Amino acid sequence: MIGVVKDNWKYIEPNHGAAFQKLTGTETGNSPSPQLFDLSNDVGEKNNLAEKYPAKVKTLQNLLQQIKAKSRNEKEFML
Repeated sequence: MIGVVKDNWKYIEPNHGAAFQKLTGTETGNSPSPQLFDLSNDVGEKNNLAEKYPAKVKTLQNLLQQIKAKSRNEKEFML
């Protein structure tokens, strides 16, 4: 599960991993759809607002892609 938080919004990119870990009884947070939460009103991350705020999803998707690209570029120069 990979995501980003900005201005009380949390975005989690789609992931096809198991949504529930049977061995530990733990919800993993994985979902095949994007997830968006307003942490100022939903600290428990129960209400996925991705369909309601597609522009916010796109903004945070782009931010996450920039972070991932920068991380890859920096790794190329590490010895």
